[in-house]
Amino acid sequence: MANYNFDEDIDVGERGEGVIRGELESRGLKFIDDNKDSKYDLKMELNSKIITFEVKTDVWCVPGRYMDMPFGRIWVEGKDSGNLFIEYQSRNKPSGIAVTNAQVFVYYYPFLNQYWTIKVSDLKRLITDNKFRETKLSGDANSDTRGYLIPRDKFKSYFKIHKVDYQWEN
Repeated sequence: MANYNFDEDIDVGERGEGVIRGELESRGLKFIDDNKDSKYDLKMELNSKIITFEVKTDVWCVPGRYMDMPFGRIWVEGKDSGNLFIEYQSRNKPSGIAVTNAQVFVYYYPFLNQYWTIKVSDLKRLITDNKFRETKLSGDANSDTRGYLIPRDKFKSYFKIHKVDYQWEN
């Protein structure tokens, strides 16, 4: 997320969770419940096995595109840091990857029409085994949100990448 407004980020996050829930259901998983604390976001069932998911929605990554205007077609530059941001602290408390009990981490890029999945244990090992750049002062004002920046292209082989057939509108 990247609005730097906590209430807006919550809305974006819950909307992203809804999209991912639909995607998982379309792949045969059955929705059990969602959760409003740091343990997990979605609980699903597949073949009588319970699977929990942590879902993060990244609206910062927006590809460039052409726009048709009354005076002609123009190119609008996109924005993209090239990284996955994996939060581990916010408001001086452990958060995100540091506290989740989920089994699967989902990183959803609505404007790229894709989501990336990785087992939480594999993501933690990836972070431990690499010296990823850490950011401080991310998130909304005074949140002291911190996280790891994982270069997306360099480490995409560690993730399963899925297409999403959903048009995200602001």
